Amino acid sequence: DCFICTYPKSGTTWLQMVTLLCVDARLRSKPNVDAVTEAPWLEAAVATAHCTLSQLEARTYPRGAGRRARRVFKTHTTVGRFPSTEPWRPDGSLDPRARYVVGTRNPADTCVSLFHHARAMPTHAHDRHLETSFAEFFEDFLAGDVGEAEAGDWFDWTLEWWAAAQRFPQQILVVHYEQMLRDPAGEAARVAAFLGAELSPSELRGVVERSSFRAMKADHETLMSAHEASTGQVTRRP
Repeated sequence: DCFICTYPKSGTTWLQMVTLLCVDARLRSKPNVDAVTEAPWLEAAVATAHCTLSQLEARTYPRGAGRRARRVFKTHTTVGRFPSTEPWRPDGSLDPRARYVVGTRNPADTCVSLFHHARAMPTHAHDRHLETSFAEFFEDFLAGDVGEAEAGDWFDWTLEWWAAAQRFPQQILVVHYEQMLRDPAGEAARVAAFLGAELSPSELRGVVERSSFRAMKADHETLMSAHEASTGQVTRRP
């Protein structure tokens, strides 16, 4: 399995799409790809009973996962809480069958994006920041007291994953959001090589095009329109 490990608002969905397109030729030929469904948020899926541990062990979740060599999940958890790391594995080693693509982003931009996310997604867990100023939110972010992040302190999260990547470079690849912006083809090629996906130059160009903001926005609009037509529910568009 492959895990997309990010602190929230660090380009998670973008990295999910790049990874999925690299490892699954079937998705590269689909007219629309829903990265959120194809690479589900692991801890949320279990917590909300969208899947069970037995389904994960049997590889029947997510749907269609058995057709690809490598399942893809996203997670916001810290490396210390990962089932394949300490304290579950006393020697601190990682499960050799898994690969981890860790996405990072400048903390200032992460904080700003998370601030707007918190104000746009009111729930019982996020209400404290619905009316706070950015200055107040910023202080909470620095203190690691931002419940909307669901991942704790940005600095601890990032440093722990970075340290793990230095220890296990064969299993953990660190990808920077800013470098993805500067060189999307180069970073997609790094992800593909890390995961053992052999892509032709034309396939790599297709991955970059299908994971562009324009293409992903078009996919989102198409999928949301289909959902609204089938359910009669109007979905807010960001």
